[in-house]
Amino acid sequence: MARTTLKKFIENFNVKSFSRWTGEEFPNLKQLSPKEKYDSLSKLYIKEVLSVKNDHIYYAINHVKIQRCGKNYFKRSTVAHSIFIDQKKVVNKRNNILSRDSELVLDFLKLCNRNYFYDTEDCGKWYISNSPSILKSILVGTIYNQETLYTAIGKRILHVNINWKYIKSWLMSNRSICLTDLNYYTKNIYDSLNVFNSSTNYKQCLLQDLLVCAIQLDEIVDFTWSDKRIREEHKRQIEQIAQLEIEDKENLPIFKEFKTPDNIKLLNTEKEVFLEATNMHHCLYNCYFNKIKDKEYIAFHMYSPEDCTFSFRRTPKGIKLDQIYLKYDRPVREETRAIAIKFMNDYNEQLDKLLKNSYKNDDMPYFFDDIF
Repeated sequence: MARTTLKKFIENFNVKSFSRWTGEEFPNLKQLSPKEKYDSLSKLYIKEVLSVKNDHIYYAINHVKIQRCGKNYFKRSTVAHSIFIDQKKVVNKRNNILSRDSELVLDFLKLCNRNYFYDTEDCGKWYISNSPSILKSILVGTIYNQETLYTAIGKRILHVNINWKYIKSWLMSNRSICLTDLNYYTKNIYDSLNVFNSSTNYKQCLLQDLLVCAIQLDEIVDFTWSDKRIREEHKRQIEQIAQLEIEDKENLPIFKEFKTPDNIKLLNTEKEVFLEATNMHHCLYNCYFNKIKDKEYIAFHMYSPEDCTFSFRRTPKGIKLDQIYLKYDRPVREETRAIAIKFMNDYNEQLDKLLKNSYKNDDMPYFFDDIF
């Protein structure tokens, strides 16, 4: 397609102005009975409008409804989504997000004989429909196929200059890791994407944490490192970040200490709870420290048979094991859970004395579905 300008695009636009209902036409209110008017209050009528002038083009979807004030019924129309094009700019304005409206830009491109974008994957359609810059480039001919579309999305919106196929593949995936961060904080963005996409869920979580820590420490990491190297580097990162934050944490005991088995440790200070959450990659500190500080929640670390965090709370029926997880919220084995339950039963009296009520009414059940 030859490159053009918005001025020439408007001059050469050969579709005449129109106004038409896309579905059921709006009724003549004078011909409806009071019951029919009342029953129509919930209906939505959609009108498609195109206005072509010498110096601009306006295309819109209007939502039209019947409204009532006392005995008076009247028509109320609002612009749900519109495109305005003049010789200098493209304005894409969305006032109401409905499934039909997401196709407005693509419908307009059909009118402009840019049909080759209508079958674009949903990820590409979203950027076409929501970025005036992308839409303008399609109209003037600088974006004219899949390659130029995804290259533009990468450069203008994601701020990465990589092969368009990688951008498309990333947009079509779950996008659980930031492409821009991979570009700035990993050694090679192509290698990083290949490693991440081929990794297990557990390793993906580890790589995400490695990247987040790299951002905080302003360093470059390499996803092609061996698993051992990745774990070592991540451990170093955690220690560095924790050292920066831990100075602000209290080291005063919260609960009265009591002797526990050798494989179990009470997390009894703000520092201990913070380090546990940091090392185990869960939200014990962020989500539960206030409850621990108020003695409504108590947490422990178990060293064997598995390295895990477990916690208790008081319920109307007594002390209950609330949560028990390995690193990254992975479930423990049944034998590990059984040890935590045995600990709860063996130390029930001590736990009962330490924990306050965390519910307001003993007759009401206490629901607690949060996880680390």
